[in-house]
Amino acid sequence: MDVNVLVSEHTDILINQLDLRRRHVLRSKGKHQRGNRVIAAICILFNYHGRSGIIDIENLTVDWLAATVGLSPKYLSRVFAKARGVSMIEYLTDVRINNACGLLLGTNNLISDIAERVGYKDALYFTKVFKKYMGVSPTVYRATQKQ
Repeated sequence: MDVNVLVSEHTDILINQLDLRRRHVLRSKGKHQRGNRVIAAICILFNYHGRSGIIDIENLTVDWLAATVGLSPKYLSRVFAKARGVSMIEYLTDVRINNACGLLLGTNNLISDIAERVGYKDALYFTKVFKKYMGVSPTVYRATQKQ
């Protein structure tokens, strides 16, 4: 099967799941309960994306997520930050870096392949972000942790 078709199918499935969650959330009582359920759905989406690399990274924007769940971007960002204690971007970056660590230790894949798999199109930018979060480059991390 063509990889692009597979990616498209997985993206469609996840969008449908988010839409179902959104409809369920809108029927919920109270704004607080709705917000928590939306945040839970977004965290599931982020974690799934971080593990699989299936969702097109271009779609993972606050505007896209807000439109998908039927909330304004400003409200969604505020509710997410309040519920999780970090911004959506910080949360997604944490998921990606944690998954990259697993791939660095569990595979012999090239750094550029791992970067792409966890959602970074640019391996140099991935290395910069990884070093900021982990204190060492992906190459050094792999070498020191595998010993």
